[in-house]
Amino acid sequence: MPYYECSIRGAHFPAELIGKKGMCGFNTTRWLEADDPDDAEMKVVQMLRGERSFQWRGKPERMADARVFVETIREIKKLPKSQGGGATWHTE
Repeated sequence: MPYYECSIRGAHFPAELIGKKGMCGFNTTRWLEADDPDDAEMKVVQMLRGERSFQWRGKPERMADARVFVETIREIKKLPKSQGGGATWHTE
């Protein structure tokens, strides 16, 4: 099964950055094994949903406008040894 590097952008997430609450976006990269690029896209979104930093514990309606965009999916030869797991957040 091939490996993929996926660049993801998030927008309109309710969050608190440096003590200020508001809508935020993020950029992150994830690496995974998948059957093909379509499978990689579905798997990476599921992967993010399972990560604590992307889970909202407030009122569900605050997440109504939140969006995740898989910007690029690139086949790679092997998974990197160190994959991190964070994201770069910014205010919108």
